[in-house]
Amino acid sequence: MGKIRSFTDVVQEHYYDEIFKGLADFIEENPSQLESRSNFVLEPDEASLVDFEVKWVTITSSPDNHLYFDVIVSAEIQIAEIVKRNRETDGLIQWFRISCN
Repeated sequence: MGKIRSFTDVVQEHYYDEIFKGLADFIEENPSQLESRSNFVLEPDEASLVDFEVKWVTITSSPDNHLYFDVIVSAEIQIAEIVKRNRETDGLIQWFRISCN
């Protein structure tokens, strides 16, 4: 475990698996909603999360011993579609805002 210097580090170190699962589920269930800019995959019908990095965390409010914050991540995604019996694949980077408490 690395040295924790900020709340962003706390989120990255302690909640990586939980964020990964939620983001991976969203990406797999919604491949057509991704902001795909690919020359190979025009309309993705499959998508999977490869990895992500927490870029920053913004605390939005903290009422009654609760902390509400947004996590901004840069996600590496693999997309694919079937075109004339061939499976075309490509990778892309997309940013997401994940609201947490």
